[in-house]
Amino acid sequence: MLPEQVDRRDNRTYPPLPLTATTSKRTIYYDRHWVEITVQDLGLNAKGIRLPHYSATQDDVVGYGTLRLPKSAGGSVAVPVLMVRTHIHEIDSAYINRQPAPAVVLHALQMKQAIQHRDIYQTAFYRENSSQPALLLYHTDATYSTLRNWFSIWFTGEESLGTITGVRQAQTSAGALQVYPNPVTDGRLNLELPGERQAVQLVVRDLLGRQVATGTAFTGQPTTALRGLRAGLYVVEATTAAGQRSTGRVRVD
Repeated sequence: MLPEQVDRRDNRTYPPLPLTATTSKRTIYYDRHWVEITVQDLGLNAKGIRLPHYSATQDDVVGYGTLRLPKSAGGSVAVPVLMVRTHIHEIDSAYINRQPAPAVVLHALQMKQAIQHRDIYQTAFYRENSSQPALLLYHTDATYSTLRNWFSIWFTGEESLGTITGVRQAQTSAGALQVYPNPVTDGRLNLELPGERQAVQLVVRDLLGRQVATGTAFTGQPTTALRGLRAGLYVVEATTAAGQRSTGRVRVD
């Protein structure tokens, strides 16, 4: 099987940052892949298969308080946190001629069903001035009462847990940030902001909020800030000279 074509649609709603005790947001992501497959038993010769992927994420701040965690050097520390519950619902499917793909094709794709669902339930505790959770729990179902039996608990354990770096002033939005191409295949990314071309400071984070790259770029010109990053989803944050900030998500293939 060889990839033939990719068509991505991305509809997202972002809440104002930082999170507050009443934040609730829903994120929807949809993309489609086309591959070609040859199966002699089915008479398929370089037949096109459509592979849609749909993901809906619901994030809700459900509480706030103080969290105590162990430190990597020993002892523990208590920090103020927000408690966020997340439900991720994913649907993967495979179609040939607008019909669900047969079992032999699904086996080649390592799929059990032509339309399969997956739900992920997690509780995260975020400290002030950090997009990386101090503690992350994975649950078995929507009751959020039972931890699953594999990779169920993650915590940062970093020394700076006990240090609040201060509350920065709210930053105004620089407008809608457009990033392209998306996905990025060669490490080169273009940025577009409303208005004239300008220099921006870039910070690239992974989905855990960890900073993985920084740099300076000019809108309307390619930047290589993503070069060398592993395949996956990243958040690109662009800050103008006036202190205005805008973010966008990009996939690296």
